[in-house]
Amino acid sequence: MNRLADLAIALLLVGCATPGAPTTDREQPELPPFAKPAGTPRSPRVGFVLPGAPAGGLLAVSLLPNAGLRPGDILVSRNQTLVPTALLQVEELQGHIAVVKRLRGQPGTKDEAVLPTAELRKAAETLPLASPSS
Repeated sequence: MNRLADLAIALLLVGCATPGAPTTDREQPELPPFAKPAGTPRSPRVGFVLPGAPAGGLLAVSLLPNAGLRPGDILVSRNQTLVPTALLQVEELQGHIAVVKRLRGQPGTKDEAVLPTAELRKAAETLPLASPSS
């Protein structure tokens, strides 16, 4: 019986000392709140500009689920090469559609709409002012 007890204790001690043992969340270092996993876009996509002629400078953006926008939020539209095409401001939310006001530039149909970083917003602010009639 002593032999079995000694073997069990030895296995427990070896198992505890094995490298690569699973860790708990408490053992993980805490990340700062602004840290993002690798591959996470810096400007998260919230939707796509819908086709249609702007009425009074207003456009429609089809929102992705859980976009989390509010009236007054600033968006930037970007083309497929990620060049900013327009600076937009959310005026109204209607389900999965955001009605946005074009402040600068001219978005293309199906351009993506993103929450901009400071650098992207600064680049979009250099676009030409939106004309009041369009």
